[in-house]
Amino acid sequence: MAWHELFRREYHHVRGVVPLSLSLFLFYLGWALTYPIFAIRVNEITGSLELTGFIFAILSMVSLVFDIPVGMASDRFDKKRILQLSLFGYVIIGFLYTVVQDFISLILLRTFHSFISLVFWIASWAILRELTDDRHREEEMGFYTSVNSMADMVGPLIGAGLIVLFSWRMPFYLMAVLCLLSALSLSRVKVEKKVDSKPGIKDELRHFLSFGKYAFGLVFGMVVIYLVAAGFGTFLPIILESVGFTIPEIGLILALATTIPWIALPIPLGMFCDKHGRKPGVVVGALLTATGLFLFNPSAGFWLTAGAAFIVTSGFCMVAVTLNTIVGDMAGDRECGGFTGLTQMPKDLAGVIGPIATGFALPLIGVNSTMMLFAAISLASIPILAATTK
Repeated sequence: MAWHELFRREYHHVRGVVPLSLSLFLFYLGWALTYPIFAIRVNEITGSLELTGFIFAILSMVSLVFDIPVGMASDRFDKKRILQLSLFGYVIIGFLYTVVQDFISLILLRTFHSFISLVFWIASWAILRELTDDRHREEEMGFYTSVNSMADMVGPLIGAGLIVLFSWRMPFYLMAVLCLLSALSLSRVKVEKKVDSKPGIKDELRHFLSFGKYAFGLVFGMVVIYLVAAGFGTFLPIILESVGFTIPEIGLILALATTIPWIALPIPLGMFCDKHGRKPGVVVGALLTATGLFLFNPSAGFWLTAGAAFIVTSGFCMVAVTLNTIVGDMAGDRECGGFTGLTQMPKDLAGVIGPIATGFALPLIGVNSTMMLFAAISLASIPILAATTK
């Protein structure tokens, strides 16, 4: 098949999610600008890895409380308007991070940031799941992920350059501008409701539990893999800086090693799993995650460190894309906000445990032993994932 014919067929499969993907590309680009400095800046304010872990865990603490209410609200009100409001909130957040200087102010800002992030995540994924169809759902979600991962690749490089040329504040200023543009561009995205009914949380929970062991597999996979990913991803820039990597080197590792998988893998993975089932995505992904964590040693030099981070991210990408697709499979043609909020809770539990546990583990047992522990957790999860995924 000629390349142009393959491209035309693929575009036909994903065309429903193209406008949303392009609009939110601006948001993801803006936030990615801050990657090289965000965790390092937080750690400078807190002065300890334990408190830094707590600051990052606030996101998931807030989400655990508000996942379901925000999800149900997005089913009852205009999802696109809710998404736009969250982006306007990010404009404010971008400016506030440039002035926060003390721990208490950081807690308050992170709490506000966490609520806005939750609203953004649930509204955007609820819209995405309503725009997809059963035949090509993983391809469509893969396209959305790949487009926005391009922002994650370019953003850290640009952000590192802005820090070197101007100051650490410049990425946050530009983030605010890009979030504003993203909010305005959403006006061209059309979202049509697929159903008129708005099930309550008891109906959503009953529907979720009707999947039996597959519901358990989804929860288990989210808790285990997202716990590992939250711990690794939160502290990666801090670990790299602590062993002597420069801001440009950290930006390059984040841009290449941790984002190329999100660009290259989701679409082919989606095509494969739409034909052969979801199990390969989670099993192979968990195995790759464990392998990368086993190999990760920041003292081994730039390329070996980047290579290990690449493998870890490739594995997590496969698991995350597949699990998000399974949520779409389970939701079907239902309103997706409440169901998205419900199924987000296992991730948020992992997001609380991961950063806090890692913040305590790193000073106690060191980087290498912490990575070995994460590798063992990922490896041990594979038999259960294989038995509880179609």
